[in-house]
Amino acid sequence: MSRRRLPELTHHGDRLPAQEERERVDMLDGRVGVEERACRGLLDGRLGASVFLVRSPGVVDGRGELVACTPEACSRWVRAAAEYVIVVNDVSAELEAAHRRAASVPWWRYVAAQRAFRDWKTTARRYEEVTREAAEAYEPVAREIGRALAEMVEIAAQERARQ
Repeated sequence: MSRRRLPELTHHGDRLPAQEERERVDMLDGRVGVEERACRGLLDGRLGASVFLVRSPGVVDGRGELVACTPEACSRWVRAAAEYVIVVNDVSAELEAAHRRAASVPWWRYVAAQRAFRDWKTTARRYEEVTREAAEAYEPVAREIGRALAEMVEIAAQERARQ
């Protein structure tokens, strides 16, 4: 296997932060903190589907927005984000491991190198498929949160215009 045939990953270790499903999200006046994070593909570097991390409103840290929602919607948002983040992080770790294995095989071990490269290609195809499926499954929740965010921005704009 030639090292030239093994594409480099666009970045390493830049995974999504965990959205803990077990983490209790407390609402404040019917609102929760929502932070949008972009998911960058390891193979092509393009920005993929975003994930909205849901947190309890707390100390203002300059990230995220307060969004109105019901307790049921909040738990659905947290659960969907946790599932999406776990799937993307797991398959990303699997891809990085396959890449390391393929890159570490000595060039003179031709059969082992061919096997490692074949495994890399299989894992890369699986990565693309799994991330696409995870993004499609998360998309309805992301649209719902996006609408809620747009509503809050519109309300804030109306408030500023009125003042």
